[in-house]
Amino acid sequence: MTLAGPLNRSAGRAETRGGMRFRILGPMESTGEPPEERVLTPRAAKPRIVLASLLVRTDRVVSVDTLADELWGGSPPRTPTIQVYVSHLRKTLRAADRKGGRDTLVTRSPGYVLHPGPGRLDLADFEELHNRGRRALERGDNAAAADLHRRALALWRGPLLADTRTARSWAGPRPGRPRCASPPSSNASAPNSSWAATANWSASCGPWWPSTRCARSCTPT
Repeated sequence: MTLAGPLNRSAGRAETRGGMRFRILGPMESTGEPPEERVLTPRAAKPRIVLASLLVRTDRVVSVDTLADELWGGSPPRTPTIQVYVSHLRKTLRAADRKGGRDTLVTRSPGYVLHPGPGRLDLADFEELHNRGRRALERGDNAAAADLHRRALALWRGPLLADTRTARSWAGPRPGRPRCASPPSSNASAPNSSWAATANWSASCGPWWPSTRCARSCTPT
């Protein structure tokens, strides 16, 4: 048997030092550095949408026009409100990580880029585990595949950004893209937590999993 190998994660949590941690596989959660892990999720709707839009497109430029579309659906106010929201987010990031917070959210024409860093976004952790599980399954290592997928499913708390609504819906698969079934339970004692059930779900839904590339076009239901 091939060991699944470490991901520097434990029980669905990233093992990082300092900085904010973001969870979007379910309701949005942003917490500060341990041990306090203060809840830093924006409460106001508009800043939440800006942060959500950046989190589903991490390490890529998100244009001001895209943010405006998420916020107002193509009818933005005349005042530079987005810059105000970004400024507030930057202050929160710097307060959570005094050393690296300044470089987490940067300006890049024609918009902004969010760099959470390794082990700080549950979606990125999920994708890495999921992809490693698929590769293990392809080479016939069922035990490793099941372990990796169970660790990925432990991060699943519900639909992507379940409590954050935008002017453009996060979910709603577009024509030609299937709606995936709910992932199998991550409970090792449950009958459908076998490697076969996990593998079947992976094979049928893996290509359409919400990611930084397709989060707007397919969300498991």
